[in-house]
Amino acid sequence: MAIVSDQPAVRKFTDAVSFPLPGEAKGFALAELAEAKKWVAL
Repeated sequence: MAIVSDQPAVRKFTDAVSFPLPGEAKGFALAELAEAKKWVAL
């Protein structure tokens, strides 16, 4: 899952909790929306 937020804490939290979750999760800034879409489509 790709989490897109303008809040740095939300992105850091997403990156931190991705370890115990099944699958992958990554935080992205709003300016990285296109990159987030590409990443989640892989």
